[in-house]
Amino acid sequence: MADLGKVDRFDLEQQIMDCWGIVDDIQTVYSASDSRQVSEDEMMNALLGLQTIYQMKFEKLQETFAILVQQGVISGEQVDKCLKFEVN
Repeated sequence: MADLGKVDRFDLEQQIMDCWGIVDDIQTVYSASDSRQVSEDEMMNALLGLQTIYQMKFEKLQETFAILVQQGVISGEQVDKCLKFEVN
């Protein structure tokens, strides 16, 4: 678990942006199959690698979010407002 005194909302924002990298990374893997001969084994290894990396990134993101909620930086009320905004 991260040190409670060392994360802030900017860390959370950066980690969210890092997780969006999956979109570009999938495109890179997909494009590689068009530009050169990629075996099924290479493709599977690339995808399994992405899965592992992004599992770690999302776990870190969740941990940071939990710490910020625990610190009171993010409140349940703020989360509820965001969820209502997304749904409407």
